[in-house]
Amino acid sequence: MTSRILQVFIFTVLFLKLDINAQVTLSVRVNNGSNSTTCGDGSVFGSPLAVEPQFGVNVAGDGWFSYPNSGCGFSSLPNTQYNQVYNCPNYPGSIQICLEAYEDDGAVCLPRSGMSCRENVCQNFATPTLGASVTYNMSVGGSSSASINFTITASGSWPGNGNDLMCNAINLGTLPSGGNLGNPGLSNYNNFCASNVSEPNPNGWNDQGVWFQFTTSSNPSAIVEIEGYNDP
Repeated sequence: MTSRILQVFIFTVLFLKLDINAQVTLSVRVNNGSNSTTCGDGSVFGSPLAVEPQFGVNVAGDGWFSYPNSGCGFSSLPNTQYNQVYNCPNYPGSIQICLEAYEDDGAVCLPRSGMSCRENVCQNFATPTLGASVTYNMSVGGSSSASINFTITASGSWPGNGNDLMCNAINLGTLPSGGNLGNPGLSNYNNFCASNVSEPNPNGWNDQGVWFQFTTSSNPSAIVEIEGYNDP
């Protein structure tokens, strides 16, 4: 005899809504870049008669990082300048990258404090599927110009989300009469990021339901007990 443990299992194990830690990180790494400008030096703060081309990158409005000069206030390449963590599979399908080229006559250790001949552009780039990376090129031109190569990565995993749907119920195997099946203390399964979409919701208990199935032996017990724990 086969029994599908549906909401009976879920009320014991899964109606205890868990405090979860984020599982997936969306990151952007600027791999390399180049830049130039037609503007000359015109400030007492810059090197005499020097041309000081710089460029900046801004990811998702998170703030400008200045390249490529060495020294305080600048970031060396390659540089992972953006990390955003997500709890559930809802990270954006695209991310905005802004690139700006300019000549900078600002004070020492204060990039972007004396910009001139500024050229900038913002574009949306598709994010990769979970566990993958995608690399893009981007450029801006005019009185100042810059080109960059960068990589967007979605790393991590969604624990417990595969059996969110009934058709993906995890098969726990055969339950022997008078015996045990599995060990809830091992935390092999969970309901992180699960939902209750289009599922029964008896007494409002089902906040994050997931699905399991098992098969009894040829001589099944009269009573089956389901045991689970909330964490923490």
